[in-house]
Amino acid sequence: MRLPLSLRLFTLTALATLAAVLVLFAVQQHSFREGLLERANRAAAERAESLLPLLIREYREAGGWERLRGNPRLFRRLNDQSQGLPPGPPPSRRHGGPGMGPGPYAGGRGPGPPPDPVEEAVPRRFALYDADGVAIIGPPQRAIGALEFPLLDGERRIATLTMLPLPRLESALDIEFAQAQWRTGLYAAIAVLLLALAAALLSSRWLAAPLKAMAGQARRIADGDYATRLDSTRSDEIGSLARDLDAMALALEQHRQARQRWTAEISHELRTPVAILRGEIEALQDGVRPLDAAALASFDAEVRRLARLVEDLYQLSLADAGALAYRFEECDLATLVGANLDAERDAVSRAGLGLETDLIATAQVRADRDRLRQLLGNLIANALRYTDAPGKIRVATQRSGERIELIVEDTPPGVPPEALPRLFDPLFRVEASRSRAAGGAGLGLAIVARIAQAHEASLAAEPSPLGGLRVRIAFPAR
Repeated sequence: MRLPLSLRLFTLTALATLAAVLVLFAVQQHSFREGLLERANRAAAERAESLLPLLIREYREAGGWERLRGNPRLFRRLNDQSQGLPPGPPPSRRHGGPGMGPGPYAGGRGPGPPPDPVEEAVPRRFALYDADGVAIIGPPQRAIGALEFPLLDGERRIATLTMLPLPRLESALDIEFAQAQWRTGLYAAIAVLLLALAAALLSSRWLAAPLKAMAGQARRIADGDYATRLDSTRSDEIGSLARDLDAMALALEQHRQARQRWTAEISHELRTPVAILRGEIEALQDGVRPLDAAALASFDAEVRRLARLVEDLYQLSLADAGALAYRFEECDLATLVGANLDAERDAVSRAGLGLETDLIATAQVRADRDRLRQLLGNLIANALRYTDAPGKIRVATQRSGERIELIVEDTPPGVPPEALPRLFDPLFRVEASRSRAAGGAGLGLAIVARIAQAHEASLAAEPSPLGGLRVRIAFPAR
């Protein structure tokens, strides 16, 4: 069973959030307990340091450790005094002196009321050893890991007080405080988890909804509905993808329209000469028109027109398929253009036009000489076809940064600005009637565009200062 994308996104986000919250909660609780335990041990160390002066005074007053040795109640009293607590009952031998059996620091206790476990928790962590290492209070052997606090009488060490750090919290107050913090942290973690799950649910739907819409759009495009649009206003990657889908749908729609227009225009271009030939043949068959040189010349003109159209279509199809042959070599663009213009001067003169040139001395490019001749010939033929006499055609080459520009421009009539972007489309002509007297089939500039593209040259059509059309082709300079 395939899960919806929104559910998968929500599940992954929820699991990741749960893991993150659990880890964060565990780390926070561990850090808090360790910090609280460290604080308790620091406080105990401070209490131990405050006990040192009282122990030294006891040593001096008793002339040694005999009064304190084996007397945990005296030690407890000193400890209480160091903390500012009210003094307990006076020490006596019957409450733990050397002759009354072991006290609590030696593993037992004399008669009397049982001690409060909380109050004895701190004293039980202490031990006192004389200068020879013999236990005064506490176990015979020093505990491993205990903190040591030396007792000095002048510069002489008279004893060592040791304290075992707490391995865990033992104070009821600390434990209760830690438990309260644990509950608070747990409630906060649950609240954060619930908020994160709600956010994950909303974000998963927010992310999946446009993807679902784009999937639907893709299916409609696959079914041929190119008019579908998402019109996304999002500024992230999903919005960019939606706009790309809209652009693809628009491009497919334009391509379909171009294909339909291309089919109709090719049919029109082919039908016209065929219709003329058929009409003239029928006229000859019916005896309306004699079979003479004029009839043959008309046949020849239409056949030539048809042959040129078929050849242009063939060249254009080769260029679109990338099968048009090219032989690139280093050549001088200005020299090549000048040689080809010499062959065009007679045709330009017969059209009642003038030809001006402005060619730079050196314009080295990497190009196919034959294709450049074809490109220049198509540009000149287009200018001859659409320039009114008397007028002129101007051809120039110039350097522009790292490129060599070939510019062909002419005098009126010009091209409307709205028609400039489509000027290099196959079979496009500015006049809507597609009159045969106005020009050819509209394939010459389309072939120019394909040749320029093969030479990695930029191509632009713009109004000419002469009043007509300017075509600018920029080749990479060598």
